[in-house]
Amino acid sequence: MITACATGSKQAVRDASVAYVNDMVPAVTGAMDDVDPTVVHS
Repeated sequence: MITACATGSKQAVRDASVAYVNDMVPAVTGAMDDVDPTVVHS
């Protein structure tokens, strides 16, 4: 995302942000399921 910000392109920043969220949300919610499997986080 930092590299995308350096371009000055709003579209590049948006694309990088969407890619980051798509990578991180499943990883984080999956980890939360491991912490408390009685609660569905995803």
